[in-house]
Amino acid sequence: MLNSVRTVNEVFKERGVSIPLENHTSVTEKSVMKKFGHSEEALP
Repeated sequence: MLNSVRTVNEVFKERGVSIPLENHTSVTEKSVMKKFGHSEEALP
């Protein structure tokens, strides 16, 4: 397992990917509905 982590870290370094990665939020059904203009009232 440590070899795979080391390999991934090397690839990230070669490609200029900084660690730790930026924080990403979760997608909820409500946020998708809002983004695409659907009424939240349609949700159960």
